[in-house]
Amino acid sequence: HFYSFTLGSDDDRRAMLGHNPTTDKDVFEVFARYVEGDVPHIPWCETPLQPESFLIQRQLAALNRAGFLTVNSQPPVNG
Repeated sequence: HFYSFTLGSDDDRRAMLGHNPTTDKDVFEVFARYVEGDVPHIPWCETPLQPESFLIQRQLAALNRAGFLTVNSQPPVNG
């Protein structure tokens, strides 16, 4: 593993990220919820969205829901 995913038990993680995403839309929704702050972590980024992204948070969530995953748009991912 390249990260330490510390969100509690397996059941806790499934409840937060989705039990079994079966469609692309399910995955897009997890990304959008991360950007909105409803999902505090995603597997490759243990930190929540950083304040410098708050100005475009709504637009990022909309892009994610449209299928354009913006994981590289958030400052903590790119360092």
